[in-house]
Amino acid sequence: MAEPSNKILASLLVVLIVISGISLFVVITKMTGPGVTGYASSTGVGVTNVTVSEVTYINVTDNFIDLGILEPGSTNNSENVNDFFTVQNDGSININISVYDATSPFSGTGCSATPNSCYQVHGNSSDGSIDATYTNVPSGAGTQHLLCDNVPFADGGDECIIGVQMTIPVDEPSGTKTSTMTIVAEIA
Repeated sequence: MAEPSNKILASLLVVLIVISGISLFVVITKMTGPGVTGYASSTGVGVTNVTVSEVTYINVTDNFIDLGILEPGSTNNSENVNDFFTVQNDGSININISVYDATSPFSGTGCSATPNSCYQVHGNSSDGSIDATYTNVPSGAGTQHLLCDNVPFADGGDECIIGVQMTIPVDEPSGTKTSTMTIVAEIA
């Protein structure tokens, strides 16, 4: 038997390449439609669920008020000195802000125990609603006073500004008077 010529081998090679190209084209175009294993012929929906917990968390960003030097019988408040407590809602739910203080800063007549008219508080402004009337600071958690109602948690609109007013008793001894007010946040 005679050896095939190079022309015949080259022709067969060209024919095989053309057949392979046509076969590849047919396979690729058939894969774009249904019928190929693993092909998705419709769409589906996946659902993810997460529950965000209710968190009440406040940050008192301005926690010191200085009402200055006062004489017995005189009164000063946050508006006069432009100094307030600033309470920011950093939780994940709207909150109510209340206050109380178990200890009066004064020992003078009528003002040695809370509540008294010498030591008062009010909501100055809020992104919720406020009690803007100066009210005697209550003495405990059971009698705490609501100042800012329904303060939102969204950043940029989540503050309660609290003002303090003090009247020095006429028989108050001299010296620095300090009080620590408790600020309470509860779910609105």
